[in-house]
Amino acid sequence: MEAKKLKKDIISLTILAIVCLWFYFIFIPEQIPLSSAASGNITFTSRTFPYILAVFIFIMAGIGLIQSIFKFLAYRKDIAKEEVKEKAIDKGELLQKIIPYFIYIIIFAYGVMFKKFGFIFATLIIIPIMLIALKCKDWKIYLYVYAFAIVLYLVFKLVLRVPLP
Repeated sequence: MEAKKLKKDIISLTILAIVCLWFYFIFIPEQIPLSSAASGNITFTSRTFPYILAVFIFIMAGIGLIQSIFKFLAYRKDIAKEEVKEKAIDKGELLQKIIPYFIYIIIFAYGVMFKKFGFIFATLIIIPIMLIALKCKDWKIYLYVYAFAIVLYLVFKLVLRVPLP
């Protein structure tokens, strides 16, 4: 919304400045006859006040135009900074979308390692990788997972008497 308003200001002030120049160089000399010849006063003519008015409006339009251009450029810089922030957020969102697929790959790797190297080695390697992927920072959870793996191993080995690979 701000950019549209600034663009409209820039366009309207540019048109106003062009109209002032048109008045000063074309319209006033053609439409207002000089009446100073009759009075003998060369300093103030019938065109003096319209010229002063056209110059004053041109200067004000120029000042407004410069201010609008600077505001527009500052606004674009702010938008560029926000886009950089949004891209950083987008990378975070992309990572959040990728994590489930990464977890699936980790589970598949766990199955392959379980088959080739056994339960203990696969659990020692894959579980921390999965917890890191899930951004788990609490060290107690790592202990709980390893304690559960040890209990599971003991249940299979001692209670059920089923050998784990």
